[in-house]
Formats: sequence, C-alpha cells, structure tokens
Amino acid sequence: MAQQKVIIIPAKWIVIILTTFFTLCIIAFFIENKRVENYRPVEKKDSINLLITNKQSRGGIFINDSLVIASSIPFIYVPKEFQDWDAMRPIISFSNKAYEYKISDVQIPYQLLKKKNNDTVFVIRKKDTLLLLLSAMYVE
Repeated sequence: MAQQKVIIIPAKWIVIILTTFFTLCIIAFFIENKRVENYRPVEKKDSINLLITNKQSRGGIFINDSLVIASSIPFIYVPKEFQDWDAMRPIISFSNKAYEYKISDVQIPYQLLKKKNNDTVFVIRKKDTLLLLLSAMYVE
C-alpha cells in the first residue's frame, strides 16, 4: 500500500495568507460603506416610479444612485390574500409579536410608486398593492 504524502505549510505562510485575506475583507467593507454613504433616505418631497427587477441588498432599496428606502420598514397595509413573499415568516420565534413583513420580503419584480409631498410608498406586485409609511423608518 502506498503511503500518502503530507504537505507541510510553514506557520509564517499561514500567517501571511490569513493577514492578506483579512486585509482584503476590510478594504472591501470600507469601499462598500463609502458607496452607501452617497445615498440619502427617501423623503416626503421625493417622487418615485420605478420597477424593481433585481434583489436589493445592504439593508435598503437603492434608487437612481442617490436615494434609499430602508428594507426594514414594515407594511401598514397588506391585502389578506397576498402570498408573493420571497421568504416566509420565521419558523422559530422568540417573541409573541406577530411577524411583520417588510419590503425585503416581497418577490421581485415589483413596482415602487411614491407621489411628491406624500410619505406613503405603494408597492405593486402583480395585481396587489401594499403600502409602506416612510415615517415608520424614523420610529424605533
């Protein structure tokens, strides 16, 4: 029976590889955060009419390279028959509070509509219209 060869990597090479990996991760993190700093939250004065066709990330729906809607804002209205959720509510919950679906839970594509000087955002998915209230973004 043939004996297996063992590859031995010197400890200093492991340290160099790990240091390089963590340095690249930190650089990528700062580049992404710098990009996100260029966005401002959608306000009452803004108008939006946009078809969302790709999954959003980094905690928000990014609009026209300048605006963002926090993806954690709960809906103020969801039709009872609406079922086009990207993810169902959590299976395990440590809270008695009912799960509040958010815009990040809606399957794509969907339409975002917001009229100027109004803080209600309409999320239209197929035939259903769901409502978000922008002022909920500032309430904890």
